[in-house]
Amino acid sequence: MHATPWGVAHIRHQISHDHMEIHMRHIQTRRPLPKKREGFTLIELLVVISIIATLVALITPAVQSAREAARRTQCINNLKNLALAIKNFASQSDGKFPLAHDQYSNGNGTRVQNFGWPVRLLPLLDNAAIYDRISSTAQLPNSAGGMASTNTPGLVLNVFICPDDIDKDGIGGGLSYVGNLGYVSSAIWGVTNQGSNSAGVDITTDAHNIQNAIDWDGDGTFEGSERSTTRNTGVFMCRVGDPGTAGFDAVPMTEDAVSRADGLGNTLMLAENLQANNWASPYYGHIGFGLGVTTSSGAPTRTNGPGDIGTGNATNLRLQADFSLKDPSASNPDNRMNTDLTAGQQGRWRPASNHPGIVIVAFCDGRAKSLNQGIDDFVYARLITPAGSRRHSQLLIGDSSY
Repeated sequence: MHATPWGVAHIRHQISHDHMEIHMRHIQTRRPLPKKREGFTLIELLVVISIIATLVALITPAVQSAREAARRTQCINNLKNLALAIKNFASQSDGKFPLAHDQYSNGNGTRVQNFGWPVRLLPLLDNAAIYDRISSTAQLPNSAGGMASTNTPGLVLNVFICPDDIDKDGIGGGLSYVGNLGYVSSAIWGVTNQGSNSAGVDITTDAHNIQNAIDWDGDGTFEGSERSTTRNTGVFMCRVGDPGTAGFDAVPMTEDAVSRADGLGNTLMLAENLQANNWASPYYGHIGFGLGVTTSSGAPTRTNGPGDIGTGNATNLRLQADFSLKDPSASNPDNRMNTDLTAGQQGRWRPASNHPGIVIVAFCDGRAKSLNQGIDDFVYARLITPAGSRRHSQLLIGDSSY
């Protein structure tokens, strides 16, 4: 059966209609093309900038705080390592703490030098080779790696440097930590170059030895009992005279003595001081801190009483009721922590740091912690002496009556 011309035309028309319908549906369902974006408007840009600025303002203090916390933690770790090294030294030395400074010779006596207490710790701080070279030559390592006759080592040891002590960062011989020298005559406290680089110079007389120059009873002389009294107020003892001479004195403080008195956990061993100098220096202000005192009103005074301080002399040591680290009469140096931070090196023998409001210290039991710079004067004075309420009987009770 053949299709008629009319049928063929009808089929063609139907196909054309179907194609047209499909095409229209495709046009109707096609998504419109997006408009070309012209970028941020000024208002949008300002909003974004303000949001970014707000986020930076919120995040920056947190970042700074985290960095300060990290530096503080590193400082605490440094002091813990030093305190542990000192305790290890004591365990190897019949319980004796290091002296404030000690003598070193090249072996034949032609060169003798005094170096500070940190040098003794070098073998216990993974620097035994450096210590051997110092002890055998009485010289210090220079920046080139050799040994030289110098007062300042060129070697940087980070364990001796607080990360917040920017003046010591990367400096050869840099030192941020000082040892507890005890009570010091206010006539000597803060005076530079107290101590000696060579044996027999400066340290052989009362006037130049910080632990033999406090006239506790004010009679104008320095009795043996007064010297012993002062020695019992510190941890790092100072040497007087030369070995083999009648005036030589190198009796260290011991762990047992501290433990039997105020206790290892109640006695300061180390503290930060921005005015420290270098870890080999023998000068007291470079390597130590102390409490500057006089026998005037408001300062500790020695009186007769039942408290035996180890010399056979019955003496007590008291803090007057009006005791202050800052004597209004200015006869006593300002011993408060973090005072006069811009002072020159070794000019302020007191704890100081760049940590906001605090100073990191280490106690004789090996603990390291922070002390608030606003600590009570009496409490601070008690923490310095290792032989307070028990050995000196009435020491540091804050009672002006006798």
